[in-house]
Amino acid sequence: MKYSVPFWVISFLIGELLKFIPLCSSILAVRVLVWYVISQAVKHFIFRSCSFWIRFPQGGKSVLVTGASAGIGAATAADLCARGGKVIWGARDVRKAQKKLDDIAWTIHHGPRGYVLKIDLSSKKMIEDFVDEFKKREKRLDCLILNAAYWGPKRTTVDGFEETIGVNHLGHMYLVYLLMDLLKKSKPSRIIVLGSDIHRLCKGVQFDDFMSDKSTGVTVHIVHPGTPVPSELMRHNWLSMVVFHTFIIRPLQHLFCRTVYQGSQTTVYCACSEECGEETGNYYENMRKDTPSAAAMDDEAAKKLWKLSCQLLKINENWVLGLNTPWYGGDVKNTVGGGQKVRLLRDALTEFKHDGNAIILFIDGYDVIINANAEIILERFYKSGANVLFSAEGFCWPDNSLAVEYPAVKSGKRYLNSGAFIGYAPDIYKIITERPLKDEDDDQLYYTHIFLDPVLREKHKIKLDSTSAIFQNLHGAVDDVDLDFSPSGHRMRQVRLANLAYGTEPVIIHGNGKSKMHLNYLGNYIGNWWNPIDGCVACNEDLIQLNWDSENDFPFVVLACFINSGTPFLDKYFESILRLDYPKSRIGIVIFNRVEPHAVKVEHFVNLMDGEYHFVQADSAISLTERNARDRAVDICLESGCDYLFVVDAEARIDFSGTLKTLIKKNKSLIAPMTIRGEALWSNFWGALNDDGFYARSDDYISIAKRERLGLWNVPHFSTIYLIRKDRLSLLLSAYSYNVKNDPDMSFTQFCREKGFFMYVDNTEKYGHIMVSDNYNPLNRFADFYNIFENRREWEERYLDEKYWDTLNNDYQFELPCPDVYHFPLFSKQFCKEMIAVMENYGRWSSGSNLDSRLAGGYENVPTRDIHMNQVDFERQWLNILDEYVRPVQEKTFIGYYSKPPHAIMNFVVRYKPDEQPALRPHHDASTYTVDIALNKAGEDFEGGGVRYVRYNCSVTNSPVGWALMHPGRLTHMHEGLPTTRGVRYILVSFVDP
Repeated sequence: MKYSVPFWVISFLIGELLKFIPLCSSILAVRVLVWYVISQAVKHFIFRSCSFWIRFPQGGKSVLVTGASAGIGAATAADLCARGGKVIWGARDVRKAQKKLDDIAWTIHHGPRGYVLKIDLSSKKMIEDFVDEFKKREKRLDCLILNAAYWGPKRTTVDGFEETIGVNHLGHMYLVYLLMDLLKKSKPSRIIVLGSDIHRLCKGVQFDDFMSDKSTGVTVHIVHPGTPVPSELMRHNWLSMVVFHTFIIRPLQHLFCRTVYQGSQTTVYCACSEECGEETGNYYENMRKDTPSAAAMDDEAAKKLWKLSCQLLKINENWVLGLNTPWYGGDVKNTVGGGQKVRLLRDALTEFKHDGNAIILFIDGYDVIINANAEIILERFYKSGANVLFSAEGFCWPDNSLAVEYPAVKSGKRYLNSGAFIGYAPDIYKIITERPLKDEDDDQLYYTHIFLDPVLREKHKIKLDSTSAIFQNLHGAVDDVDLDFSPSGHRMRQVRLANLAYGTEPVIIHGNGKSKMHLNYLGNYIGNWWNPIDGCVACNEDLIQLNWDSENDFPFVVLACFINSGTPFLDKYFESILRLDYPKSRIGIVIFNRVEPHAVKVEHFVNLMDGEYHFVQADSAISLTERNARDRAVDICLESGCDYLFVVDAEARIDFSGTLKTLIKKNKSLIAPMTIRGEALWSNFWGALNDDGFYARSDDYISIAKRERLGLWNVPHFSTIYLIRKDRLSLLLSAYSYNVKNDPDMSFTQFCREKGFFMYVDNTEKYGHIMVSDNYNPLNRFADFYNIFENRREWEERYLDEKYWDTLNNDYQFELPCPDVYHFPLFSKQFCKEMIAVMENYGRWSSGSNLDSRLAGGYENVPTRDIHMNQVDFERQWLNILDEYVRPVQEKTFIGYYSKPPHAIMNFVVRYKPDEQPALRPHHDASTYTVDIALNKAGEDFEGGGVRYVRYNCSVTNSPVGWALMHPGRLTHMHEGLPTTRGVRYILVSFVDP
C-alpha cells in the first residue's frame, strides 16, 4: 500500500496540472489521453521491475510455481522461464496453464523449458499424488513459489477444512511438508510465499516463522505483490460480484494499480537474487525488504498455529533438540558431561507434562540408527510393562562404585545407558525435573541416581532393556550381534540385527563409546540402506542431477595428480584422465611429481594439454614431502574456488569415463570409487581397522571387493582415488599432517574418523583398477617392457597387437602363406621397437660361428648373430608370453597337440646385416613347432630377407611388424633365411618343445 498511495497522489496532481495547459484544458479527450500516458509512465517508474540481468541459477535447477494457470502465478512462471529456470507450472486447470506455457515467447522460439502438472491444494490426496509424480520426474527442487489462493463463498474442502484456510494455508503447508526433503537435498534452496499487506489489519501469523531456520539450507521469504493487483481471485465469487469486478474494478485497476507483470516482479526477484539465498525470514514489497506487523512476528502465536496445523494435517512432530544451539555439556567424547541434553528435553516436554497418552522416544541422534517403524517399537515397549524403559549396557559408567547398588538381573546387561530410552511423557518429565542439573554435569549419572532410588524406580516403573528387546548398545557388545539377512514376514526386505547372546532382535542401535566404527559398518545394511532383494536402496537417494545445458553450469573440479614413486605405464595414467567424460573447461589439473625420471612425461602432458583445461600446472614436488604436497593440493583447490577436489594417485587407472560425473551425482562429501589391484583382493579401501588403526578385514570385504554386493559403503579408510566436496575442504587443511607417525593417507582418514566425517566407497560401477608399482625402477627405460607379471592389463594394451584377440574367435580365418605355416598378428609395433632397443642396448651379439659358449654343448649347428632372452633377463617373461598368447593359437591350429606350459630353451633375437650375416642356410629347427616374429618392416628398415620353406618352395618375404609365423619344427618344414641386401633385419625366434 505504501507504494500505491504515492502513485495515486501523483496521478491526481498530474490531472490537476493538466488543467493549466491550454490544449488539455479545452479538450477533455486530449487531457485524459495525456494524463493516461504520463500516469502509466510514472507507474513503471514507481513500481519496480526485476532487472533482466538477474538470472535464475543455471545447472538443471528447477522452480515449482503453484497457481500458475493465470494471473501473477502465470506471469511469474513465464518470467522465470525467460530467465533460465526450469519451471514446473503447478495448476488446477492444466489446459489453461499449458496454453500459457505454449504462448510465451520463450516456448515459441526455443521450445518449452519446464512443463505443467496438475495440483489441487484443496485435497491432501491430490497433493500427495502431485508430490509422488513430481518426485518421479525431478530429483531436486531449488525454489518453491506458493502462489495459489482461494477467495470466494464459504465452502468446505474434501478433507473437511474451510476452503480459504484449507487452500491458502493448510494446503500449502502440507505441500511444503512433503517436499521439504527434496528442498533440503537441493540446498541452498528457497521458498517464496505470496502474502498481502492485509495482514496489517488483523492478528495473524506469517508462514515463514515456521521455517526460517537457516540450518536447513532452505531460505523462506514472504512477498507482497502490491495492493491491489488484477487477478482471478474473484472468479469463485457470486455472479454479481464477478460482474462488478470485471466491468468496474478491473478497469480501475488497470488505470491506478500495478499490472500482473509488475505484481510478479518481487516474487521473481526473491526467486533469483543472491540476497534472498543468503538471508531468510524476510518480508518483501516492490523488491525491497519491509517490516511486517508486530502480530505477524508473534512467536507464541506461530507455535500454536504450527501445532494446530500439524494436528489438522496429522503430521508427526519430530524434534531435533539442540540443533544450532551452543554446546555447554562438556567433552562427552572423552569425559563426563551431557547435562545440557536433560535441560533441552525438559524444555521440549513442558507442553506434554500432563499428556498421559504421549510416548516419548529419546535417542542420541548422532550415533543411533532406528531399524523399525513406530508400531514395532511401541509393541515392544508395551510388552515391557515399564512406564520408562532405558537401554542397558555392560559397564557401570561414569561412577563404577555404584555397580553394587544396581538390582540383579536374571539375564542380560545390568547397567543403565542414557543414550536411548522410551516412556510416557509425564513420567519422563517428572524424572528430568526431579533434581537440579547443570549443563556440564553428566546426564547418565543423573539418570543412574534416579534409577537406583527404589522409591523413584517403583513410582515411575523404570526398567532396563537388559536383553536388548528394543535397544542395543554396541560398546563392549560388538561380538554379541550379527546381521540377519534372512527374510522375515512384513520385514522381509529389511536386514535385521540379531543379538546372539539373548536371542533378541534389537531395533534401535546405539554406537556408544568406541563402537561408532562398527555402527557405521552395520549402517551399511540396517535402516534399509541395503538389502538382498533391492540391493542398495540408499544409492538412489539424495542424488544430484547433472543435466545442465551449459558447460559453465558444471561444478568446477580441481584434479590433483600425485606421482609419489616410480609408476609403471605413466602415459596410460594420463590417458585415463583424458578419457573422463566431463567438460575440460571445468577441470583444473595440478600435478605433483616427486620422481625425477618421470619429469619428461609430466612436462609433455602439461605442454600437450595447455589450453585444453581450465588450467594445467605441474607443481614441482621433488623437494616436498608427500604430506606437504597433498596439503598443498587442498590449498590450491580452495584458492581457485573449486567445488570439488578429485585426488587421483598415479597408481590409479580410471576405466569408466563417467567416474567423475557419477561420484558427484552421489552427493557425498567424501567418496571414493572402488578400485582393485589386478586379480587380487587388494583394493583402495579398508572395511575395518584393528586396535592399532591398521587394516582388518570386515565380514563383508570380499563380497564388496568382488562386487557380489553392489552399493555405497561407509568405510573407515580409503586412498589412491577419491572426491572431496568443497564444504569439507576448509576443514581438511592439515588433515594429511594430522598424525605424522602414519602415512599421509592414514593420517587423512584418521582425521576424518575422529571428526565424524563419513567416508564412502562406491562399487556400483567398474570404475578402474590399481597398478602394482612395487620394485618398479623408473631409472630403467625398459621397465614397462618387463612389467608383464605385475600389470598384465597395461602390458597387453601396449605390447599386444590390437587384432590379436580376434585370432581366438572360433570364426577367425588364419592366413596360410605356405602349407601348415600359420600367419597371425601377435605383437604391437611398440613391442617390436622396444625388443630391438633392449637387444641393441645389451649389445653383445654372438659371433655367428659354430662355437657358442651359451649352449650346453658349446656348439651351434646352424649359427646366427643373436642374443638370447636369458641374456637380457627376459626369459621368464617370454615363457609366460608363449603360454598365455602363443599356446592358445597353437591349440586352434595344430589341433590335438597340447603342451601347457610350453617348454622352450632357445629363445632369441636374430640380426641380419649384409656386411655381417645376411642369410641363413637351409635347416630344420630343434622344435615341435617354431614361432618366428618380424620385428621391423621390410622395404623400409631393410630390403631382401624373408623365409623360404624348401620342401614347398614357398617364401614369406613381407611379414607385417609384430606378426608371427608358426610352423612345425624338425621333420617337415626345412627352411632358410633369405639374404638381406640392405639395412638391418631383426626377427624373434622361439623353438617350442624341443
